[in-house]
Amino acid sequence: MRSSTSLLVSAVLAFGAGCGGKQLDLRVPGGADYATEKGVAPQKDGSVRFFAVGDMGEPDPAATGKLHPNGHKVANLVGEVCKAKGGCDFGTFLGDNVYLSGVHSTDPGDPTAQLFDDIVKTYQDALGGRPTPLYFILGNHDWGPAFPSRSRADTELEMVKLCHDKGLECRGAHHFYEFRAGPVEMHAWDTNALVRQCDDSGTVCGLEGDDTLGRREPCKGDDCPVWRIAMGHHPYLSDGLHGDAGSFLESIFRLWPGRGFKTLMDRHVIGYTDLYLCGHEHDMEVFLEPNPGRPDMGGRHTALVVSGAGVKTSPLVRDRADYGRARLGFALVEASKESLVVEIYTTSTGMTKPEFRIRKRRGKASFEIDPAVTPPKP
Repeated sequence: MRSSTSLLVSAVLAFGAGCGGKQLDLRVPGGADYATEKGVAPQKDGSVRFFAVGDMGEPDPAATGKLHPNGHKVANLVGEVCKAKGGCDFGTFLGDNVYLSGVHSTDPGDPTAQLFDDIVKTYQDALGGRPTPLYFILGNHDWGPAFPSRSRADTELEMVKLCHDKGLECRGAHHFYEFRAGPVEMHAWDTNALVRQCDDSGTVCGLEGDDTLGRREPCKGDDCPVWRIAMGHHPYLSDGLHGDAGSFLESIFRLWPGRGFKTLMDRHVIGYTDLYLCGHEHDMEVFLEPNPGRPDMGGRHTALVVSGAGVKTSPLVRDRADYGRARLGFALVEASKESLVVEIYTTSTGMTKPEFRIRKRRGKASFEIDPAVTPPKP
């Protein structure tokens, strides 16, 4: 008799990375492969401020279609910190927006659609005032954790669009997109498609327009972005249970190790962006300088921030990160033409002071740890 592990592996391989084993076609409506989303106007001084939180979509076990109480704790912390800072210009949700397997239907009576709407309402209420732009990225649970479904993923993207049409400022109804926010150029990737679909070389992904993933065109002029930030669901490096790109674990199985995804990250993100934000691990982590810098990008280093503790936590199993905590929380990013700052806030310490802060100054290749917040690791 075949083992349960063998049966599971065979079933997953037979099903394939998409529906019925077919290759994924990720062209978004309108024929654009890499969409341009509506951007965000900067503040009067030209700066922008936004929060990044992932894996926040756990339902309340005691109330159908409602967000888990822990999710309210994180949302309230986001609101308190943003208010204390003078407001957040937008927010980003880094995938696994609706557990356990995404939005099943856009019908208002569907519990998963109700949960999506409740998450949006919870954060908008916490932020106060007029609706704040909220950008969504898909995670593996938004596709379906064991049997990823393009139809399921597109249903959630349709929820984002419907939310936007209601005037609630939901954005990101695309698998891959970019937008401008003051001095920052933002890029969002549906990394679940890349992890599940790309071959080990990262050159054959079966995706329409996969050659547009890396945007590294030179830019000249005063209006050029100072900073480039990439966002996805899966980490490049992680001290959590899933591990690093190229050797990902799903529970105890290495079904989708993400070797092609790692190659794409090396090719288009690491050394080409200043910051990569992700979730997937239910913790808070910061890795600095995982690469020597790309000479053709001025020796730029990429900081890696895992912010996947929007509703629950899981343990850290390694100790490599410059900062790592299994605590509910989120990352706050502030960008001006002169500096890019990332702060980590958790419900354990509250809004009065971040647990960790890093800063990159314009013209510098790498980030610096602020010793006034957390001393550097020995």
